Amino acid sequence: MAARTFRIVLMALAGALALGCSGVSAPPPAAVPPDYEVLAVTKVQAPADPKKNAAALALAIDGYIYGYPLVTMEVMRRVVTNVAAPTGRGRAPQGQLAPERTLPSVHERAVAPELDTLNSTAWIDVSDEPWVIELPATPGRYAVFSFLDGWTEVFASLGTRTTGGRAQKIALTGPGFAGQLPTGVVEHKSPTGLVWMLGRIQSGDSPAEFAKVGVLQDRMRLYPLSAAGQAVAPAAAPVDPRIQDNTAVREQTRALTVVQFFHLLAQQMVENPPAPADADLIARLGALGFVPGQPFDGKALDPAVLQALQEVPKRAQVEIFAHLAERTKSQDGWSYQIAGVGKYGSRYLDRAATTMDGIAAFLPEDVVLPVSHNDVNGTNYSGAARYVLHFDKGQLPPADGLWSLTLYDEGFRLVDNEDHRHRVSSKTGIKPNRDGSLDIYIQRDSPGKGRETNWLPPPITKFVLVLRLYQPRKNAPSILDGSWSPPGVIRVE
Repeated sequence: MAARTFRIVLMALAGALALGCSGVSAPPPAAVPPDYEVLAVTKVQAPADPKKNAAALALAIDGYIYGYPLVTMEVMRRVVTNVAAPTGRGRAPQGQLAPERTLPSVHERAVAPELDTLNSTAWIDVSDEPWVIELPATPGRYAVFSFLDGWTEVFASLGTRTTGGRAQKIALTGPGFAGQLPTGVVEHKSPTGLVWMLGRIQSGDSPAEFAKVGVLQDRMRLYPLSAAGQAVAPAAAPVDPRIQDNTAVREQTRALTVVQFFHLLAQQMVENPPAPADADLIARLGALGFVPGQPFDGKALDPAVLQALQEVPKRAQVEIFAHLAERTKSQDGWSYQIAGVGKYGSRYLDRAATTMDGIAAFLPEDVVLPVSHNDVNGTNYSGAARYVLHFDKGQLPPADGLWSLTLYDEGFRLVDNEDHRHRVSSKTGIKPNRDGSLDIYIQRDSPGKGRETNWLPPPITKFVLVLRLYQPRKNAPSILDGSWSPPGVIRVE
């Protein structure tokens, strides 16, 4: 259960932007996106050396785990940028901002939609020259703008927590940049040519709130340094019909054969170089004929070894998923992860586990998302019962930004109800009890007049809860150091 829980947590962290949560079955390997088609591996009848095959298999699994984030990021980039213009739902051509103008509705059937902020994202290539981003001031609103490199490492986080919500003018520079930047532009160097920006600005759920946030989004600017001072409208981007946009990114990555996977990894490592600490593993992968920047077709391998390596994707994915379950903290019916998220270094398995389920994650200092499938006694939630989530006085979720509790069905989709109640939060007018404590009522019928601000109606079937803490408090009580944790949900009948 913990692994499944954290999978959806990370989807939410990434904003479910990549169609990586569509749930569509994976296509056959022949249907993978363009540029992945290389040597077709056929079965051979060559004599096998079990010891040699086992060593090669173990090495290739290590390489797959190592390269899984970079390959997945590239698959995702191709999918979400394969549009002629911004769509308003997290997709835009590369080098253009993709602002979301409204919160997801129950009819969109998005997976784990986040209802507290409006997102603005962008995919940027800084390998040839720096790109400038102008971010607006966000007074009175929580905001975060995270920048991830091609390996999913967060190399910069701007916003309320780090820059106080002030306006920013920054330059994203690539690993080879050593030039001068204009005065007043703050440099943030990316270790890779590929950069993914994940931005969020706090919003209410009314048209008036959408309009106010939209004004802030329209003040954002993104352009290459060479275009500074020029008013150049983005050109329509070509759309490649071969790229799938209706199949989950995660499933597309899983569909790659071992040869296709390592071929794409080698390609991507030209503009997204490995870290110095990766040198030993890269050298060892040379025994498989893998060299960054060179085509990988498997011809350097003994045919029997190459055939044995066909098990690599499946074996590696099982190992990644098992690790995901091991590192997830579970307490009082809640599951979440904090340690090491967004900053991995040489912890390749941690990085791959995050990628498998959400592709990318914010730093825990920016967002933490406990998820609950069951009450404090370990029983799965059912809409046929009634529940209360009780916070003692002084024990509300410790977040310096805001916090919210969202209810989804068991597939992590919003539940349609006549009251349009999907979440309660510190910004939605919840009412504390007379003693300063707080009760949130989770039941199908109204808890009574005066309590409906604290009410979440579930479906009649199973459901799940997601608690979001934006900018968790640093000092105790804090979820970051374990001095605070969510109380268990109590079944009252």
